[in-house]
Amino acid sequence: MTKLGLAWDKTRACLLRDVVLELGSVWSFGLQLAHLAFAVVSYYFFAVQLRSAELGGYPAFGFLLIGIMVQGYMTTVLVTFAQIIQNHQAAGTLKAVMTTRTTPVGFMMLSSVFPLCRAAIDVTAYLIVGWILGWSFGDANLSGAALTFALSLVAFGSAGLMLATLSLFSSRTHAAVTALVGASWLLSGGLYPSHVLPAWLQHVAPWLPATHAIAAFRATLLGSAPTEAILPQLGALALFALVAVPASVLTFEAGLRRARVYGTLARN
Repeated sequence: MTKLGLAWDKTRACLLRDVVLELGSVWSFGLQLAHLAFAVVSYYFFAVQLRSAELGGYPAFGFLLIGIMVQGYMTTVLVTFAQIIQNHQAAGTLKAVMTTRTTPVGFMMLSSVFPLCRAAIDVTAYLIVGWILGWSFGDANLSGAALTFALSLVAFGSAGLMLATLSLFSSRTHAAVTALVGASWLLSGGLYPSHVLPAWLQHVAPWLPATHAIAAFRATLLGSAPTEAILPQLGALALFALVAVPASVLTFEAGLRRARVYGTLARN
């Protein structure tokens, strides 16, 4: 078998395994999508109460929809990575994988397939529910939005892997994920324009990738801005990805070495 064929078989096997571990059943997946839909509908009715008001220069519902969409798929990526590591530990498969010829980087890449696919499903679901509720794509710059999604996904995925590394030593990584998600909700402008924040917090917001992803999505999907207009946001996301990818790999490899020493690759 060629190396490409072997890589495809590993990817497919890992994806099927993670789907089973994460979703459990069709009912579980359906309920998660229902929760997503309920959230969008709730913000729709909130936007209706604002009537013709605009937020940050955009229609209220569109403004809120983009905010919760980015925060939603970011949370999915962050949480799913940690859950996959913990599931592998509990099942004893993580320790087994580390005794094979699969490198830590290879394991990272294989484990990232499902979280990234799940994030794409979430984004699609948010947009479909928004469309059903009357939001029109109109002259949206879909290519610019797709580029924003790809770059933000790499940035979020790298952060998710670094947080998941904590799962090698503690089962309480949920607190770290919650703190990051909470900071992102507060600072990134998901529910309100960032300029309403105190000046010192406004200086912190650009250090979060979600801030740039939300701004770029709003410009392309709501404002029909050309890709050239969001180059600052795309550049910031690319910089995040450029720094976070090698940092996450190094962190994960160091975490695995430490876990081998302390015997925490398997956890009951």
